Amino acid sequence: MTFDLVHDTQAAYRTVLDAMSRPGQVVSLAREARKINVPGIAGPAALVLMRMLLDPEVGFCVVGPDHSRIESRISQLTGSFPVSLAQADFIFVLEQASEEDRRQALLAAKIGSLTDPHLSATLIVELPLIGEDGELWIAGPGVAGRSRWPLNQAASYLDERNRKIEEFPLGIDLLFVDRSHQLVALPRTSRLFAKSAGSVVGG
Repeated sequence: MTFDLVHDTQAAYRTVLDAMSRPGQVVSLAREARKINVPGIAGPAALVLMRMLLDPEVGFCVVGPDHSRIESRISQLTGSFPVSLAQADFIFVLEQASEEDRRQALLAAKIGSLTDPHLSATLIVELPLIGEDGELWIAGPGVAGRSRWPLNQAASYLDERNRKIEEFPLGIDLLFVDRSHQLVALPRTSRLFAKSAGSVVGG
């Protein structure tokens, strides 16, 4: 089977919408990811999102080793154009990126403006594994009460992420994907809570 740029991107889009409407719920891009293979760029789930999100109308940035070469290949594949972190509509944080690189990506990501809050960045973050019991809870629109947030790894992003969502509707959205083609969304409307004390740590 080969990746169908129309039908498979539409299916992936519906999956991402489902994840964004139900923050913290793990969904799967496995059906689409198994059809795509472009070695030397990113994992299959991130590749699916690249094909879905990128076109000549948007700019993107890659965070991780050998990012310039990877950006060139993505540009050839999608028609999108590489820009700086501060300008990027979509930021792809590769699994091999260092913690400092990940932090810098969050710090630099644009949050939109009060007149155009949609002109903000979405970060797609690769991780080894999604679905472990985390030490945080998530609450907000699309969450019944509050639910366990499935990623311990997200704790390292909290301080920077909190500052980005302080002035709603300004903010950033995050999509986490893993090697098993799972995806979980953390939109700007969601709040994360410390498990022990129940205090808000997500803005």
